[in-house]
Amino acid sequence: MPSFTWGARFFMAGLGLSFFFAFLSIAFEAEMLIGPKGILPLDDFMNRLSRNRGGSTFTPGFDAFWAHVKTWPTLTWFSSDLSFVYGLTITGLLLSILLALGFMPGLMCLSLWCLYLSLTIAGQRFFYFQWDNFILEIALLSACILPFFKWRTTHQHLARLPIFFFGFLLFKVILSSAMAKWNSGDNSWHNLTALTFHYETQPLPTPFAFIFHQGPLVFHQLGCFITFVIQMGAPFLLFAPRRLRHLGAVLILVHQVLIALTGNYNFFNLLTISLCFTQLDDDFYRWVFRRTSPSNPQSPVQHNPLKWIGWSLAIAITLMSFGRMCQVVAPNMAPKTLVGWADDLRRYRSINTYGLFARMTKIRPEITLQGSDDGQTWKDYVFHHKPGPVDRMPSFVAPLQPRVDWQMWFAALGNHQRNPWLTRMMRRILAHEPAMFEMFEHNPFEEAPPKYLRAMIQNYTFTSWSKYQQTGNIWQKETPRVYHPVIER
Repeated sequence: MPSFTWGARFFMAGLGLSFFFAFLSIAFEAEMLIGPKGILPLDDFMNRLSRNRGGSTFTPGFDAFWAHVKTWPTLTWFSSDLSFVYGLTITGLLLSILLALGFMPGLMCLSLWCLYLSLTIAGQRFFYFQWDNFILEIALLSACILPFFKWRTTHQHLARLPIFFFGFLLFKVILSSAMAKWNSGDNSWHNLTALTFHYETQPLPTPFAFIFHQGPLVFHQLGCFITFVIQMGAPFLLFAPRRLRHLGAVLILVHQVLIALTGNYNFFNLLTISLCFTQLDDDFYRWVFRRTSPSNPQSPVQHNPLKWIGWSLAIAITLMSFGRMCQVVAPNMAPKTLVGWADDLRRYRSINTYGLFARMTKIRPEITLQGSDDGQTWKDYVFHHKPGPVDRMPSFVAPLQPRVDWQMWFAALGNHQRNPWLTRMMRRILAHEPAMFEMFEHNPFEEAPPKYLRAMIQNYTFTSWSKYQQTGNIWQKETPRVYHPVIER
């Protein structure tokens, strides 16, 4: 039997770090997003949930928790105060460090799952991202597999069955991503031209995205082809003999590194790479680190009732996960029973479908907020990370997630009527709420708020390499048009 001690260590470290950056991102933006003077105040949200269930105004406590937790499983039924949210966040930061160190990993994963699920529900539409669901799915599966009450996992030996569970989850995520692209009907994926748009139009590009975008057509087509080969082929290697399994895991890992270099996808790439670590046995790591023998003796696999209960739950989760995968890979063949079970548990966001960029965005509209005191001269509010000034190079922000910057990208693909949160944010800016200005690199109205505020939209494109050398501009933009009409203080 191969041993997976090193893989388990690296996986727990990667999952712990992913949770750490996820909670840290929340800590930076909680007041702005769901604070009393934030964009979507948590107290208002909890009141709506309470009234929707036929109740009265939200009264925090055990009664509210037991009355609503089955429908909306969040600890914020105990309190919607911002201090309570910060308490959950700080607790999550501490537990994520303990998980990264291998301290009682099963219990840490279950606790982190509970905390993060609570915050994703409290965060409303700002937490509707696939990686928020992905980290919850990994945490719940890990809670069933990893040692629950073991104080330190230095010598922990994981058997092949738990490694299979992690391998299947990795298989589902990667293969679903490929099949979502292939089944979308988007010709840019079929003719291998999707990457001619992707580096430029993705939500938060990096400096490498600008460099990669300058490549010739054949370079982008080759990149698309390699993406399909890896995402459609490597997942199946995870169930092959040892050397092929290693090859599949390494191919996925390298591909994730390349994705992380060209786009800010927060902690998603780190999570996927962490799953890859579980598929590489100790002999592989000894070969990489030039070790001829294990650094520590391996403890035998302990067969106890708690472990078998956890593995049974993991089997149930994996079966429902298989049903979810079939919805993307082969929609007409999806097992209705498994899909139905997964749908019943949808509120827990832990058995999901995946498929980023199934349809490639061909243009990049960008929203710019502008303020004015006289209605004639307008000044821009510059965000930290989304494209703004044409001469500003894209930056690295992952594994942190600037959620407002991401939502501005989605809002630009629609209209302001479908994004009422943007109107609320603009009114908070006009009210000169201090929490709002955390999202901006520069506030052009520091002393007092403007009298008027509007949102303009215009298409951005990368400049050519020669034009960049001549002008220093990364972006070029078209004539702006009104996205949100003027509102007045």
